[in-house]
Amino acid sequence: MLEKNKNRLIILSLLLYELLVVLFAYKIKTSAGLFSLLPILTISWYYGVLPSVIVSVFFFLLNYINFFVLINVSQVQTPDVFAGFLQLVIAVVVGLAGTFQRKFLKVNRELQEKNEYLSSAINIKNQAENRLVEKLEHIRIITKISSDFINIHPLQIELRIKSTLEMIATLIGAERGYIFTESDNKSLELINEYACPNCVPLSKKISRIETGQFEDILVTLRNGAYIEVNTAFWKSPLKNAFDTVKVIFLPLLSNEKLIGFAAYDSKNENKNWDKEYIELLMLSTHAISNAIQRKKSDDKITAQYNELSLKSIELVQSNREMKKLNQKLTDISKELYESEKKFRELAENLEDVIWLQEGRKFLYINPAYERIWGSKRELLYERANDFIDKIHPDEKRVMVKEFVYHDYDREGIFQKEFRLVDAKGDIKWIYAKAFPIAKINGSYRVAGIAQDITLRKKVEEEIKKALDKAIELNQLKSRFISMVSHEIRTPLTTIQTSAEILQLYRNKLTKSETETHFNNIFKSIDSMISMLNDITSLSKSDMQEVQLKYESIDVYEKVYELAENFKLLKNKDVIVDLKGGRFTAELDPKLFSQVAYNIISNAVKFSPAVNKVWITLVARENEFSLTVKDEGIGIPEYDLKDIFNPFFRASNAVNYNGTGLGLAIVKRWTEALKGKVEIKSKLNKGTTVTVTFPIRRRD
Repeated sequence: MLEKNKNRLIILSLLLYELLVVLFAYKIKTSAGLFSLLPILTISWYYGVLPSVIVSVFFFLLNYINFFVLINVSQVQTPDVFAGFLQLVIAVVVGLAGTFQRKFLKVNRELQEKNEYLSSAINIKNQAENRLVEKLEHIRIITKISSDFINIHPLQIELRIKSTLEMIATLIGAERGYIFTESDNKSLELINEYACPNCVPLSKKISRIETGQFEDILVTLRNGAYIEVNTAFWKSPLKNAFDTVKVIFLPLLSNEKLIGFAAYDSKNENKNWDKEYIELLMLSTHAISNAIQRKKSDDKITAQYNELSLKSIELVQSNREMKKLNQKLTDISKELYESEKKFRELAENLEDVIWLQEGRKFLYINPAYERIWGSKRELLYERANDFIDKIHPDEKRVMVKEFVYHDYDREGIFQKEFRLVDAKGDIKWIYAKAFPIAKINGSYRVAGIAQDITLRKKVEEEIKKALDKAIELNQLKSRFISMVSHEIRTPLTTIQTSAEILQLYRNKLTKSETETHFNNIFKSIDSMISMLNDITSLSKSDMQEVQLKYESIDVYEKVYELAENFKLLKNKDVIVDLKGGRFTAELDPKLFSQVAYNIISNAVKFSPAVNKVWITLVARENEFSLTVKDEGIGIPEYDLKDIFNPFFRASNAVNYNGTGLGLAIVKRWTEALKGKVEIKSKLNKGTTVTVTFPIRRRD
């Protein structure tokens, strides 16, 4: 379309030119023949003979009209006709020349296109030939690599892998090549590498890779695909260790499972791994993978062969020893009869039970069984469970299970201690030990011995009690020393301080200040006397030196008096609640007062000043109870079991003065008066202590 518009524009331009020529000729009153020659020649040259003839005739008519009509010339001049004819001839000649010239150019263009096509075809052919040569060379290389790995000795596989890495790296223009294989499920180990003469080997930087650091690469390799990496965009923590720019990783597969990878790298930023080399790389990697697996298999076979060789040597030695053993057994068999005879003589006279059994059947048991179990041996041969019937009922179920289902293969020797009840009803302690001596048809033949350890158990129990008592005494000693050192040091320090102040400043002190220091001294002395009284009281109870003096006392009066004293001395609100009216009881008034005092004293001491203490007295038919309840610091649950031990103090009472004897004395005197004591407590909630006594004296 553009070409047609171009031609039309040219023709219009030429016509316009011719019209201007005619007008100019009219203006100067002359012919325009020669001036029309230029557009005619142009059209003839570019558009051929026919268009040029048409234009020549058209221009001749225009010229004729111009010359003969507009200028009023009466007749046609010969030169003008000749000029018109000449224009026509020239137009035809030029048109023919233009036509031949265009055909010549067209043919020339076609020839050039054919030459270019032939050149391109030749280049494609040459490239195909080059690729074929490269392909053949790659096939030759892969064939050589595969044949080398097949024919090479296993000990030379590592060297051949190294030379293969060097050959492949040189061929593809890589600077380094290296191989990693799995050493365990969590890491890959560098097993071989090649580095060009001026390159730093990878082993200088890294020899082991944690799989977690390399997971992005391993995901692709596990699928059997290779991966190219530009380390400029690699976010792995191993980036600096590899210290390169372009890397290609190729999978090492065995039975479609990834066992490692081969890699080649280059520091050339413009390095691209040509696709022609990818197949070579994959095939070479496959050959290396097969070689690695072959080496592993050969190593395993070698190890097994060496092991079999050692076994064969051991077998030969065992055969020699077996011959010696056979001879020895022959000699032993001659002595066996005599040994068995001696064994029976020995076993029949032993105090311990000896038995031999196979499965659940007893083959032999000595007479000691009758003495210890109190049952006839013949019954045991007839009924294997006869000995079980004598086992203590509390242990029978467990021991039956142990005897019957003991696994000698897994648990080894059977060893147990248990109790039995003999025919007289006496309880005996037995130590039984059994061990397998042979396995016949899947059933063990077992030999056993049972000892009567009743005496030993009694001695052990006495020793244990003595040891526990010694430990308890040692603990009491430690607590006593700790308590005395603390409870005496504090009042002595107060006495010493007040005495020194009175000695140095008695002339400067006021009467009130002097009385204060004397009161401090008296209080400290009272505190020590109270502590010594507690220790003396506890000591008397241990030595059973207490002489009880029973009297009929008004219990409410005694308790109320103590409560009032605490109100006055400690400024504490102590409430006494009597349930069921006043009553009298036969008690040692001194011991009862000390019990009540210690309980109320603890309640006052270990509860805040603003909190109340409740005392409840309840009389029943034959007994009465005294309950003291406070809202103090309470006692930790794990301390309650030791709270009545002498010198024991709860772990949360370290900031309070005390000897740890109060509740110990309460328990001793309460039990001396045939009563009982009970304590309940919750940490930071309070404590409730209840003592119960008989109303009438019990001897």
